[in-house]
Amino acid sequence: MNSVHNEIFDRAKDAILDLDEQTVKTVAQEALDAGIDPDELIEQSFAKGVREIGRIFDVGEFQLRQIFKAYSIAEKGIDVLKPKIMDSEKDAWLFEDIIRESDRTPRYTSIPHVHEASLSSYC
Repeated sequence: MNSVHNEIFDRAKDAILDLDEQTVKTVAQEALDAGIDPDELIEQSFAKGVREIGRIFDVGEFQLRQIFKAYSIAEKGIDVLKPKIMDSEKDAWLFEDIIRESDRTPRYTSIPHVHEASLSSYC
């Protein structure tokens, strides 16, 4: 991993923490342009950001609605990544529970690491 990738990962995670949808979408596109695999961006940024939101909620500094907002914003970033995911056999296989190829309908509640992170924070 190089410094450009790390900077993109940090910006995407920070955008999730800031609940900044536009920046998440912009950084997702920058990640694709930089050749970052979508699964890597999801794991290194979106999922970490949502987990951190959950941790902040656990200590009483965020409300439940902010967890849902972060999750929704992560979904918007994944929407940007979706065409690349579907073009890659590896990524399509990794995310087959997220995006059904037959109708290409997103099923983000099937993202285990994001879904579990958000659920564990308030259940």
